[in-house]
Amino acid sequence: MLRPVSITYGTDPEGFFQRGGQIIGSERVLPERGLFCSYNDKPSVVLDGVQFELNPAAASSPSKLATNLSLAFNLLKQHLAKDNGEVTCCFNRIVEVSKLELDSLSEKARMLGCLPSLNIYGERPLRCNKKTYRKRSTGGHAHFGLNGTNIFSGNRDERQRLIPLYDIFVSNFCVLLDRDPGAAERRENYGRAGEFRLPKHGVEYRTPDNFWLRNYSLMSFVFGMANLATAVLVATLAGNDLESELVKIVNIKRVIRAIDKNDIRLAKQNIEDLRPWLTKNLPDSGFPLKPGTIGKFIELGDHIEKRGIESVFPDDPLTHWTGNNRVDFNRFLEGL
Repeated sequence: MLRPVSITYGTDPEGFFQRGGQIIGSERVLPERGLFCSYNDKPSVVLDGVQFELNPAAASSPSKLATNLSLAFNLLKQHLAKDNGEVTCCFNRIVEVSKLELDSLSEKARMLGCLPSLNIYGERPLRCNKKTYRKRSTGGHAHFGLNGTNIFSGNRDERQRLIPLYDIFVSNFCVLLDRDPGAAERRENYGRAGEFRLPKHGVEYRTPDNFWLRNYSLMSFVFGMANLATAVLVATLAGNDLESELVKIVNIKRVIRAIDKNDIRLAKQNIEDLRPWLTKNLPDSGFPLKPGTIGKFIELGDHIEKRGIESVFPDDPLTHWTGNNRVDFNRFLEGL
């Protein structure tokens, strides 16, 4: 039976600013050095090209990371209040910036892309013309501190083996929750299945977009499922070869396609393939899903597909994260 793994959690989700319904560069709104919370000597809200980026301090659990993320959102809300509501936030997956606006920004802000990502399935270059492409997208990358685990300790470094597991247990499942058509368009260039970096603390998984910012329940799902994926590798390296079991039952090419195309039909097929394995290996507590709630999760995905995520999580991210209503995903799902 799987057990949660003790790791650390971090994130750097992105958003846009808009004025009068038009996207504007973050340099028009934020100071160059960013916005600072009193508890942290590093900025909690920073410039990131056209986008802005939230940089909450890393934490030992998703709930503690959520507290730090809430502090960053409150800092941003206070800063925007100085403009009397003229500037608002936009958390769409992908937007198009007007040529006039983009041309008026600094060269650094106009730059498309950032440091290159690795991809576990091989090099996958940008498909757009970087000189003329005016669309920008938002990430919701997840960072995991793995030092001291049997994945990343001493001379052992098995971090890359986590990436397909994150695709299987995180991003494929998220296809049922994130039905925004912009998700598939974003992945034509960014956040495709298998994207990662290997920072000194562990792994940065770069496939997720920022859809989970809509509610803490969604955030706890994403990070909790990542812990599940990590637990699979930890157990495998300890001698219980769950990884090999998954190789036999998971069609990884179909997982990749489900993620990159945001294809809910394929994603549900992949989950049904996994269902007997999950029923066998999931405990009754400790992760976002347990054997008795897998069906409810699929029903939730069907509901969101028909009625939109707003019918379940109606608040925009800024409203949600500057409030006090936070429910873990497992409790949320059981209450449906």
